Amino acid sequence: MRERLIDGLVQGDRATWTALGALWALTAILVLLHRPSAEGEPRRRAGAAFAWALLAVTSVTSLVGLPLAAALALPRVRWKAVEAAELLATNGGDSWRKLRGPAVALPGPEPDLALPTIDAAGQWILVGMLSGKPVPGLPPAAATAAAPGAPRLCRTEGAECRAWPVAWPDPRRPTALGELIWTRATRGVALHALAYDVETGLYLVRIETAAGAPTLAGPLLELVGRASAEPKVDGPSVVFVVRSVAGGRLRAARVAAMPDAARPGGHVFHLHRADASLTAAPRLHAWVARPLLMLTSLALPLGISVYLAARRRRATARVLPRLEAAAAFAAGLAAAAPAAVAVASLWGSR
Repeated sequence: MRERLIDGLVQGDRATWTALGALWALTAILVLLHRPSAEGEPRRRAGAAFAWALLAVTSVTSLVGLPLAAALALPRVRWKAVEAAELLATNGGDSWRKLRGPAVALPGPEPDLALPTIDAAGQWILVGMLSGKPVPGLPPAAATAAAPGAPRLCRTEGAECRAWPVAWPDPRRPTALGELIWTRATRGVALHALAYDVETGLYLVRIETAAGAPTLAGPLLELVGRASAEPKVDGPSVVFVVRSVAGGRLRAARVAAMPDAARPGGHVFHLHRADASLTAAPRLHAWVARPLLMLTSLALPLGISVYLAARRRRATARVLPRLEAAAAFAAGLAAAAPAAVAVASLWGSR
């Protein structure tokens, strides 16, 4: 039941979200209706009914808030189209690149995939796909001829070619790549997933680094497809995807091809990027929200115990106002805990 509820929340099931919205609205109304009674002031409500209602709603909100917080804590990967004049050719041709040449992996604490391109000043440079910035410390490629069999750069349109600069990373060096394992929703997958791709509906269930030790800290670089200058596309499709995991963050970039309405059979290319924290919301959920919700879920049984103890001592008139105030405070915490996780999740995928 809990697994289906979490998966429904992640997938955006309308009936589930509507029911939760009604419950949270009821909790908010009861908390707002609470008015502390002054010392010696007669109670404005009959008996302990209002206190019991608050305690019951607090426990129910907390029990439902546990799977809700778990669903909200799952990092979301949201693809966003970005302007990429430094990478994408805009001449309406069959290639999305400005230069033909090998793609090279950039190792380090934040690995990236770098591609040769031509900047606004006409310089032949190396730009990171994930960062969107020229690789620092590398000079532009000089207009020198390449030796036979040596790596080279060539325009996608025209015959001009240049030698691959010696100062640039060697494209012949083997690239150590990892792998991110994605799957569709199955029983229990949402409980243990590391991230969720909003567009494809796939869950990230495992990270396999080149060294074989799965870790959220990385560093890891994954390439799916080929960064070819002349991709084979048929209709709307993704040319290739590059992802990296480093420092608990997942960064990704992809080139998407869409049919060109102005050129039958042609395509227009777009660059999409995604960036999400794999640790911000999950850690807040594990260390704060879940313990708090587990505690507030005991509001009703704890309240009953306190009331029975006060009744034996004939102190219910003094205990009930305090019990009601504690119930209102606990209800507010139970309602706010999932909201705090949602804020952390939005911040992590900004």
